[in-house]
Amino acid sequence: MMIPADAPHPEYAHAWINYILRPQVQAAITNKVMFTSPNLAARKFIKPEVLANPIAFPPDDYLATKAQFYEVRKADTRRIMTRLYTKFKSGL
Repeated sequence: MMIPADAPHPEYAHAWINYILRPQVQAAITNKVMFTSPNLAARKFIKPEVLANPIAFPPDDYLATKAQFYEVRKADTRRIMTRLYTKFKSGL
């Protein structure tokens, strides 16, 4: 979540973010959409069948051996990638 620099009422955005980050709210979202929540405090409110679902919560051994994680690229690298992609898309 982010708040635009020129948001007319950033205090409302902060209130919304604070609400969404509550463990009970995160658990309700996870229970509904079956998507993992990074909020560890929410786990005690998540249904046991959702926590047991390996698609929603992959086991540690899967994450250690088969999952792929992407490194965050430096700004210079991202800039070069964007320029190359723009050239490719524009046909230059």
